[in-house]
Amino acid sequence: MVEETDPADPFKGMKWINAPKRSKWDITDGRLKLSVPSQTDLWRGTKFGFTKEDAPYYFKKITGDFQVTCHIKGKFDHLYDQGGILIRASKTVYLKCGIEYFKDQCYASTCVTKENSDWSLMPLPEKAKQAWFVIKRIGDCVQVYSSQDGVIYNQVRLAVLTDEPIVKVGLYGACPQGTGFKIYFEHFSIEEESGEGEEYLEDDEDYDDDLDPEELSDDLGIDREEDEVQEDPDADVDTWLTHLIRLTCIIEKRNFIIRALQLVFSALQQHKRKRVLKN
Repeated sequence: MVEETDPADPFKGMKWINAPKRSKWDITDGRLKLSVPSQTDLWRGTKFGFTKEDAPYYFKKITGDFQVTCHIKGKFDHLYDQGGILIRASKTVYLKCGIEYFKDQCYASTCVTKENSDWSLMPLPEKAKQAWFVIKRIGDCVQVYSSQDGVIYNQVRLAVLTDEPIVKVGLYGACPQGTGFKIYFEHFSIEEESGEGEEYLEDDEDYDDDLDPEELSDDLGIDREEDEVQEDPDADVDTWLTHLIRLTCIIEKRNFIIRALQLVFSALQQHKRKRVLKN
């Protein structure tokens, strides 16, 4: 059974490895601010031939399957400036994912270490220095997702990590070559993962073709007033409404996201009606 985070105090019970000076970190209103020390890193062997594990890491121990979520932003300006979520079974077995600065832009970066480290990158939008990340652990596997808005996620990694029942789960920052930088962790949460929940959608192939958009919109309390026009000038809007309804069904457990999508539906419908009236 996962000890889920308290929304009022998501960092309760967490401890430091490679603790920074007390003046270099602060928790205010559910946000962890960390001044990442220079010349710190988490890496083992591959290509560069060194092992380093002196990056500050704020964690708690978690048993079983879980889902960890966090919004990350920072002043990433130097090569390899990085920070994000870290799941650690031992010194030689861990996964880190988050934002990393490389070749003059930020990437969604994932590293799986088993004796030696690997590394994969997915570019973030130009000039973006923030992103949401979700990691789901199910058995010995981990799935890593990234998002720019906290609603639509892309899977960036699927890997076998460990079958150890207890792992350390938390947040880290590293600055291998720069002079240090500030990073902020918000909306941090750890929840129990049943392995039977929703999937984050990436394209149309994942949708359930049997879903009835009209029936779903009734359940969500959405006004589906139809306008009598011979030719619909907003077919694209209708298509997006259908996709958003289907997405809402998939993520129905997250009520706050459903509310946000309902507001989007309403705005799109108002836009459509205005176009029809103009015509």
